[in-house]
Amino acid sequence: MISNKAKKQIDAWVAKYPEGHQSSAVMEALKIVQAENDNRLTPDTIQAVADYLDMQGIAAAEVATFYENYNHKPVGKHTIR
Repeated sequence: MISNKAKKQIDAWVAKYPEGHQSSAVMEALKIVQAENDNRLTPDTIQAVADYLDMQGIAAAEVATFYENYNHKPVGKHTIR
């Protein structure tokens, strides 16, 4: 579900954090995956990010639903706020 290109980008963010704290990169990982999936996150993509970062799915979902910059429904190419 996560492309190799996205995995490389996520790995670059994970490398910035101490070993064992890869879940700290969850916000950037969600942003990267969202950009590759028509600018939205589905429950499956959120779970894929959680699995890749070795964290619980609910923890990734909490981040994805708390912040406004993550879309859960289809959106247009440009967002007006």
